[in-house]
Amino acid sequence: MTVIITTTIITVVCVVLFLLLTLLIARVRLLIEYSGNQFTVFAKLLIFKVNLTDRRRLKKQKKKKTKAVTRAKEPKKGGDLEKFKYEIDQIKEIIPGIVDDICINFLKAELIIATDDPFHTAMLYASSSIILATLLPFLTESVKIVKKDILLNADFTVDKSKIYFFCDVSIRTYEVILTALKLNKIKKRR
Repeated sequence: MTVIITTTIITVVCVVLFLLLTLLIARVRLLIEYSGNQFTVFAKLLIFKVNLTDRRRLKKQKKKKTKAVTRAKEPKKGGDLEKFKYEIDQIKEIIPGIVDDICINFLKAELIIATDDPFHTAMLYASSSIILATLLPFLTESVKIVKKDILLNADFTVDKSKIYFFCDVSIRTYEVILTALKLNKIKKRR
């Protein structure tokens, strides 16, 4: 009788350990989008999809929507370049440890260069295209990119640059957990 109970317990423990190991090794897909001056991040694991965007910001947006008159609007595409740079600087602290395991399934970036001076816009466009042509091969070598769609354009009719960014990234679950722990340490320091 005790032998049957012992083997049953060992079998259950082994199955649970196997499932945990499988979940830790499985790849999580992160859908990251920057549009309208904010990041939206979704995580997908097997059949589950979770919104990782800041919950407080979502609550504020819901309150604003209930107060404002609702009318059909086209969603804002593109956001402020300076705010995007700030967000990327925040992310740079946690990326170096996980770059080897990242696979970018789809990368879409649209950067529209614009200033109030046409000459400055042209010069900024030229320097941006040189930087993009230099950094893109480096990014391709360091991270596996399956499909990419990158657009760099100049707009002389407006005075502010816009950026739209979408990325479908897959990463192992244990790397996501380690990244979350690093991010938690960064937030505690501030």
